Amino acid sequence: LHPNENKDDGGEFYNKIPYEVSTVDEKFLNEAAKLTGVALTELDSCQQRVVLKLKSDCDKMNDEQLAKMAVHLLNCQSFVEGRQIYSCTEEMSIKDCTTSMDSDTWTSYHLMSNRARAVCYTIRQSQFRGLAEYTVNRLMDAAKDQLRTLGKITNSQENLRNLA
Repeated sequence: LHPNENKDDGGEFYNKIPYEVSTVDEKFLNEAAKLTGVALTELDSCQQRVVLKLKSDCDKMNDEQLAKMAVHLLNCQSFVEGRQIYSCTEEMSIKDCTTSMDSDTWTSYHLMSNRARAVCYTIRQSQFRGLAEYTVNRLMDAAKDQLRTLGKITNSQENLRNLA
């Protein structure tokens, strides 16, 4: 059994998607889901992780980066559907990433590739919105704490003045 393979209940082997996600990313995704009130599906979470891993902005990605992102997004869809996953690391060429795809998968990859930048923008926008809401809520909590503290200080000062 390969380290990235699991055995399902039917005795068949399938590959896990080999994405590393930091606990910070997971925490962000969970907080964003809570704030927006939208529960993320396994597919949504996977796509969010793919975009979180990007090292550049969506509009600054070159063709090779977009093509690899399309493979990763296709892997998300394939994973959810129980289909084959295709390895695609930064060190691999896009040819290496796609060479073992059959014609149906190749067609799906091309459809995903044509939409990759739009998917990237959409996911980044939702991540930004979630982070903005999270930040505003944290600022509001901090402001409320400060007001409570100021209220306590005011009460303490009044008590001291009354004692004098």
